[in-house]
Amino acid sequence: MPEATPAKGPPQDAAVSPAVALPARNPVFAYIRKLWRGELPLARVFWTDMVAIGTLVNILAMVAALLLFVSGAPITLGVVVHFSPIPYNLLLFFAVWQAASREATQWSFAAQVGALIWFIAAFVI
Repeated sequence: MPEATPAKGPPQDAAVSPAVALPARNPVFAYIRKLWRGELPLARVFWTDMVAIGTLVNILAMVAALLLFVSGAPITLGVVVHFSPIPYNLLLFFAVWQAASREATQWSFAAQVGALIWFIAAFVI
């Protein structure tokens, strides 16, 4: 009778922590993780990521949606394209909120209020 070979890999009952299971090898995911945790400087997250890049992403989505509406594409497609930046906007909003909570400078509260106003404006426009 042939002998059974042991299974390769970690034992089934071994607990694997999420940090071990999901290594940050991809720099994009590592940056998103830092944004989510509020580990980046507040000024960078607010001015560069949210105001500059986030606004640009929202404008591009709005222009693409308008072009789809004008070209006669299905309305559903235009609506989906228009609202596609919402997950990114939420990430930026929470990133500013977390960074402001972590740094606690004299303008942390103003950054949080600005992030809220920016998020509402990005959603409405």
